[in-house]
Amino acid sequence: MRTFLFLLFAMAFAVANGCSQNYTPPAETSSTEAVGAITAVLDAWRSGQTPESLRDQKPSIIVADEDWQSKSELHSYQLFDLPASGGVSARIGALLELSGPQGRVRKEVRYLVSTNPIVSVVREDEIGRAHV
Repeated sequence: MRTFLFLLFAMAFAVANGCSQNYTPPAETSSTEAVGAITAVLDAWRSGQTPESLRDQKPSIIVADEDWQSKSELHSYQLFDLPASGGVSARIGALLELSGPQGRVRKEVRYLVSTNPIVSVVREDEIGRAHV
């Protein structure tokens, strides 16, 4: 019983101590900054740059897109579902026209874009696909 009470007290102390610390949430990503970041990323891809080249620029942009990393070529893109207001990150849709191992395809995808504390653009999911 004594061990149980000690463990209960230790857990209560840990929870109370963790909750009393000042937590500062990340700053919001503005929709303007998010659109600027995804546009810079897709323009770089379309011009033949690599994801690594964006990491080396100032400000650095971290990119994760499996098609780009597998050397697919981006011919064109069109953004849709632009965010109206900020949050920690913004979801932005894009229609991509690519050439890769499957030939030339159009894909509807979504990106998760964050600008605070670092700029990151991560491909979230594929909505649809069509061969061109």
